[in-house]
Amino acid sequence: DLERYDEAKIALSEARAGAEKLYTSNHPSYARVVSEQAMLWHDLGEFEQAEAAYIRSRELFKQTYGPRNIGYLRTTNNLAYLFEDMGQLNLAKPLYRESVRLRQELDPNNHMQIASAQGNLARLLTKTGDYQQSEQLLSSVMETYADKGRSNLYNHLIQAVNSIGDGNDPVQCAAGLEAFERLTPGLEKQSAGSWRRMRAELWIGELAMRCGELGVARASLDAALEKAKKIYKPGTSGRRTMVSQINHILQL
Repeated sequence: DLERYDEAKIALSEARAGAEKLYTSNHPSYARVVSEQAMLWHDLGEFEQAEAAYIRSRELFKQTYGPRNIGYLRTTNNLAYLFEDMGQLNLAKPLYRESVRLRQELDPNNHMQIASAQGNLARLLTKTGDYQQSEQLLSSVMETYADKGRSNLYNHLIQAVNSIGDGNDPVQCAAGLEAFERLTPGLEKQSAGSWRRMRAELWIGELAMRCGELGVARASLDAALEKAKKIYKPGTSGRRTMVSQINHILQL
């Protein structure tokens, strides 16, 4: 939270070494430390290290408790997030589905956590072109968010993308772009260091490009790139992935 990432890396590395000595590398307490380390690497854009650590901790939770436990659930969800950030959407989808199912089974009365998991799946479904399935999930998700007093900003963004679809209909494009314009003030209130805002701007840029709105697309993509430079260090796979995705969109 203090953005002292180098110190955080050292502390987590020491914690992992200590956990291995105290518990051995096959113990669930060791798995929890590895999972925390994975989240830091993920946030910093060091995706290869994060993937290996998520997979290792997930295996350990499953090995100890089976697949029906919160540690396994959380790591499954985080691994899905990572694959989504890496652009490996087909790997992310079954993990998000598993995360939703486990939330419903293990914590059925925690409606907000279930809605959050369903929102992640809805976003992924939109990205893979499953717009109708996404909309079906979003209706209950947004109702729960509203009931709990939580912002539906990013859920409204998913809705806007669903309304555009593949970007082949000028009327749908116009409606979606109007929705983006309405959402912009809310997005601008989010932290400039927020990866969620960065990814939202990337998404808006992609859809604007599909709809032929080059000025809107360029502005959103430039904003996403500037945030990527602040969030991900040079040379990390997170930075490379963002640059690659933006260059791909500009060639659409």
